[in-house]
Parts: sequence; C-alpha cells; structure tokens
Amino acid sequence: MMLSPIKVLLVEDSPVATIVLKRILDASPEIQVIGTASNGLEALELIPKLQPEVICTDLNMAEMNGLEFTREVMKKYPRPILIISASVQAKDTQNVFELMKAGALDVFPKPIGGLASDYDRLGNELIAKVKVLSGVKVFTRPAKKFINYQFIITNYLAKISILKLLSYWLLARLRAGRKRCTRLFRSFRLICQCR
Repeated sequence: MMLSPIKVLLVEDSPVATIVLKRILDASPEIQVIGTASNGLEALELIPKLQPEVICTDLNMAEMNGLEFTREVMKKYPRPILIISASVQAKDTQNVFELMKAGALDVFPKPIGGLASDYDRLGNELIAKVKVLSGVKVFTRPAKKFINYQFIITNYLAKISILKLLSYWLLARLRAGRKRCTRLFRSFRLICQCR
C-alpha cells in the first residue's frame, strides 16, 4: 500500500531557484510540489485552495517577505514551514531566531557554491527535512493578554507616594492647629487602612 505523497508549496521569487528546488523535491516519489508562488501574498491565496502539508519559502521576497509570510501563515493556516534562503547561513543567527519566533520549524541554507556532489548531498538533506516536517503537527495558541507589570507597579508606587505626601500635609496642618483638618485626617486614615 503506497501512501499519498507529501504536498509541498514552494514560495520563491527567483524563477531559476524555483525550477532547481522543484527538480530536487520531485526527484523523491514521496514528495509532490503542488504549487508555486513568487511572494507571500500569492502563497496566502493558494494555501486554502491547495492545502499543502509543508511550505518551503524564501526569506527575501518582494511585496511580502518570508518573515511576514510565516507570521501570517501561523495566524491563519498553521502548517510546517521550512525557510530555504541564502540569508539563513550559519552566520545569520538573528534571521534564524526571528523566523523561529514567527513559527518556522526549520531553515535550509541555499548553497553558495555549485559543485555537482554538493547538489546531490543538499538535495538529499532537503528531501529528508521535508519528510520530517510533514510529520509535525503545527498549531497556534491564542495570544496571551499582555500585562504591563512595570506600569502597574509604577502606578501603585506613585499612588503610595501621593498618599504619603497627603498624610504629611494633613499632619503638618493638624500640628499647625487647624481643627477642621481633623475630620479629613480621620477619613484619610480609614481610607488608607482599607487599601
């Protein structure tokens, strides 16, 4: 019994890179490239129609780059995303961290040199990564409500400072012999005890 092939959507702005990646992935009978897009906006329109199991995308593209695309996919259509780009080499750690934070599961650096032996090795690595990613179930959690604790603490400390200043003022007025402040001071003390 043969399983159905892994459906892959390629998002790449370079026609040459698209052809090369499609050839590599089509070399495996377990993978089928079901569609291609030249930018993130086109790909977002294709996802609900094609229902890919894995998305392979470039990082640097016009209109919507790979980072923005990854964020949108994870919001609307969570799927395993593999970033294939020259901008995710070993030295590009910032790009990799941003992509992972956005929801990409893995990165694959585009080859810089062009030896035939490298082509075969990288092709096998790419096919293996797509196979692994196809088995990953991706979901998104609703964003937690952001609580600005620093603001709350600062605001609370400001209120305490104001209460202290008010109490010092009332005490000074009482010591100065102002009898009408005694009622204010008593009610102020009750308010402070309740908090």
